[in-house]
Amino acid sequence: MRVLIVEDDPMVMRLNVDYLNRLDDMQLVAQCDSVPSAIEVLDQEGVDLVLLDVYLRNRSGLEVIRHLQRTGRDADVVLITAATETSTVRTARRLGVSDYLVKPFTFERFRDAVEACRQARTTLEGLAEQVAQQDIDRLFQPVSAPEPRRPGDLPKGLTATSLAQVAQAILA
Repeated sequence: MRVLIVEDDPMVMRLNVDYLNRLDDMQLVAQCDSVPSAIEVLDQEGVDLVLLDVYLRNRSGLEVIRHLQRTGRDADVVLITAATETSTVRTARRLGVSDYLVKPFTFERFRDAVEACRQARTTLEGLAEQVAQQDIDRLFQPVSAPEPRRPGDLPKGLTATSLAQVAQAILA
């Protein structure tokens, strides 16, 4: 898959690139840090997937999605953002965003989002001119919910080592 990453935070950009490099058959087309540079790349390059931040230098990354729609481009979009406002989530859903990751996120969550886009593209490419309901269901059925947390599971971002250090500091 040909991927464009649009992110203005250099640290998050590096993380996105590193995560993408851990996945097979991914080609990084470009890295952009603004809406205008992303639109320029999209107008010149074929892109299958856009990994997109919402907050970009006083502009909304959602403008990139609107540009894709206006120009009839067939690219999936995964938002990777700190934006948690309900209005942004609603807009993203209405604009057809494939997935929405809130920073910070894990590699596994990143991988699942990218792989779901790849699987949908592969499924679409393999469809006949007329499709059966089961084929459509593979594209539109929601992914099953993750397993509920079990007693003893640690919250996201907390490792057993860091928990032990915190406990040791408290006891000291």
